[in-house]
Amino acid sequence: MNNGVWICLIMAGLFFLLALIFALLGEKGAKLIISFGTLPAERRQEYNQQKMSADMRDTLLVWGFVFAAGGLLSYVLTAWASVLSFLVWIVLFIKEALWKPEKKFDQYRL
Repeated sequence: MNNGVWICLIMAGLFFLLALIFALLGEKGAKLIISFGTLPAERRQEYNQQKMSADMRDTLLVWGFVFAAGGLLSYVLTAWASVLSFLVWIVLFIKEALWKPEKKFDQYRL
């Protein structure tokens, strides 16, 4: 096995573990979302924290599957598949991270 397989499997494992944490914490997991955790407590009550946590869990699962697929393809085809999975993840991450927090959380208002 090449290094790309190992790196992708480690990243997939980390994202699956984080998704499990969000699944287990439920509504309390919303506090772990960086831009949401910095809001004052009274403003956080205005949002559907259960849905936020579930959506973050789903995002982490997608990222985990991207790396799991990259690891599998890297093992079967070529080590460059791991590079491709990182590029796909970077695009998904930037889309998630650079979204303006005000607009990002509008869909969760109660």
